[in-house]
Amino acid sequence: MSSHPSCPAFLHQSPAPDRHAIFCFPQAGCDAASFARWQPYLPETIQILPVTLPGRGRRLNEVTPETLPALCDALFRDLSPYVMGSFSLVGSSMGAWIAFELARRFEEAGQPPQLVMALTASAPVPS
Repeated sequence: MSSHPSCPAFLHQSPAPDRHAIFCFPQAGCDAASFARWQPYLPETIQILPVTLPGRGRRLNEVTPETLPALCDALFRDLSPYVMGSFSLVGSSMGAWIAFELARRFEEAGQPPQLVMALTASAPVPS
C-alpha cells in the first residue's frame, strides 16, 4: 500500500512502513492512548499504533456507528490505506471483538494480519 506522511485523527502517530504495525483497540468507553505505554518494551522493529474510535478522544465530535459491524466497516475503510506491510491487531474487551472482526475483513481483502490478540474477552461463537 502507499505511504501517508500525515497522521490521521484515528491514529496517535503515522505508521512506519519498515516496522511491524500493531493496531490497538480499546475497551468500550476508553481511549486507546494507554496502549502507547507498551512501546518502550518492544523492539524498534515493532510499532504500537493505538486507534481512537469515533466519539472518543480526538474524535469526540464524530458520530459513533450504531452497530459493531458498522463500526468495523468504518474502521476497515479508515485503516486499509495505512496497512503497508506486516501488521497485527490487538483489542481489549470490546476492542477484542473489533480486532477479530477487522481480521476477518482484512483476510477477505487478501491482507490477513500476522496475529490477532484478544485481551479480556470471551471467544467468538462460530457462525
